[in-house]
Amino acid sequence: MENNYDRFRQKVRDYIKYRPEYPEKMIEILMEKLHLNKEDVMADIGSGTGLSSKPFLENNFKVFAVEPNEEMREAAETLFKNNRNFVSVNGTSEHTQLDNESIDVIFCGQAFHWFDLEKTKPEFQRILKPGGNIVLAWNERDTASPLQNDYENILDRSIEE
Repeated sequence: MENNYDRFRQKVRDYIKYRPEYPEKMIEILMEKLHLNKEDVMADIGSGTGLSSKPFLENNFKVFAVEPNEEMREAAETLFKNNRNFVSVNGTSEHTQLDNESIDVIFCGQAFHWFDLEKTKPEFQRILKPGGNIVLAWNERDTASPLQNDYENILDRSIEE
C-alpha cells in the first residue's frame, strides 16, 4: 500500500514544471507581520522540490528543508546545491530530525494537509524557539472563470463519491 510520502515519487518532474511558485510578496508580508530578520532560522516542513524554500533562500534566510520523499528531496538538493543557507533534512512533520528550540519560523505549504496533526503538534512545539511562529500557506483556485469553476465542481463531486 502506498503511503503519503511515496505517492509523489513519480511526480517530481511535474512538480518542478507545473507547480505554481509562492509570490515574492509573501516574504514582504511575513517580514512585516512577524518582524523577521535575516538571522531567523526557518524550517520548511514538507518542502518537496524546494518551491516553498526558494523565496526564503532568495532573501538570505537559513532554511532547513524537511522532506520525507527521497526523489523530491534530491530535486531540491540539486536546485540549491550551491546555496550555503539550504540544509536538506530527511524527516517528516512528526519527526523532523531538528534540534530542540532551534527554529524561529516553521513554514508549511501545500503539504500541510498530509500531516498527522496529533503527532505533528508536539514535534513543532519541540523544535520551535520560544516566541517563534508557524506559517501555513497554500494556493487557492480562482473560480472566477467558468473553466475553473467547472473544474472545482468536478473535484468536489469526486471527493463526495
